Amino acid sequence: MIPSWLTDASPPSPSRSAAVSFRLLERLFPQITRVLKINQLETITDDVIEAAASILVIGN
Repeated sequence: MIPSWLTDASPPSPSRSAAVSFRLLERLFPQITRVLKINQLETITDDVIEAAASILVIGN
């Protein structure tokens, strides 16, 4: 399951939403790499993404 903050159906504005999404993705990818390394995995799966997203602290 993809985190809801990546699939927000009603963003406040396209430019702000895109900027927020890119910042979150920039933070998410290092965490994905970390989860893969810790668990000695080579494939990014939904579980890996969920684990990486759960590490991030995201405010509303």
